[in-house]
Amino acid sequence: MISYHTTASPSPLWPEAFALAARAHAGQFQKDQSTPYIAHPCRVAMLVTRDFKCNDDAVIAAAVLHDVLEKTALTPEELRELVGEKVTEWVEWLSKGAMGPEADYWTLLASSPREAKLIKLADCLDHLGGHLDELDRRIESAKKALSIATDDDPYLAQARAKLSQAITRAEARKTSAESIGNLEHENDHSTGSVSRG
Repeated sequence: MISYHTTASPSPLWPEAFALAARAHAGQFQKDQSTPYIAHPCRVAMLVTRDFKCNDDAVIAAAVLHDVLEKTALTPEELRELVGEKVTEWVEWLSKGAMGPEADYWTLLASSPREAKLIKLADCLDHLGGHLDELDRRIESAKKALSIATDDDPYLAQARAKLSQAITRAEARKTSAESIGNLEHENDHSTGSVSRG
């Protein structure tokens, strides 16, 4: 079994990884166009450590870097030179199209190392808190992540439990929003008013 708790190394990798991710994602914003994109990878790294109790330096580094190959101009070769083979490999597993055809992403991810799966669960968990208009797609991705993270590993088991709970909350949030939307629509028609939504 892989140990996610390591002894402190003389030079931790994660601060360098956070700085690299911030530079790589500079100028990118989340869908709201005001939140810097780097907030998402930072939240993913936080979920890995705080919620999934994984303090492995390389896993934290890969978590904050998980989108750099997919969403920035950084290449696998450049990443490998900066953070090493292990972290780069995990980031490649998490990047659509890096390990094979994008259409095969989930099939390929199912054979990825536990560390990549753990980061993917954190990624999906963070996305469930996003915009309602993306919630269906995010719930579907989270369910796919649960289906591939079946390794016999206590960290993955804990992550699966947290993601399952979050999926339930996201589905309830979606249902509630739909109900409110339907109620507002019914009220608008019964009073003759038009919603300015």
